[in-house]
Amino acid sequence: MTQSSEVVCIFTSTRRVDNDELYESWATNMDSLVRSTPGYLRHVSVFDQTSRRGVTVSYFESDSAVQRWRENAEHQIAQSLGREQFYDGYRIDIATMTRSYEWTAS
Repeated sequence: MTQSSEVVCIFTSTRRVDNDELYESWATNMDSLVRSTPGYLRHVSVFDQTSRRGVTVSYFESDSAVQRWRENAEHQIAQSLGREQFYDGYRIDIATMTRSYEWTAS
């Protein structure tokens, strides 16, 4: 067990059935952009093709790092495109992680 004070951003969404190509282009760009955000640690994404539901969990050093990401000008364009073209709906939860556990098979 590790004590932690990382801030976690959980983005759950339902993607529309159109604009997959444009979405993928923006998603690739956002993947690179978030990695350059000061205070960014890591992220993981999963997407179910059948339900079109996705989850991205991003980890940051602090709430101010999450704010930097949220306020990034290019990310704000992607946010607008998300509402206009990419998503039927989404939810964002921000939480402070207090501890984490890890297990790996040998």
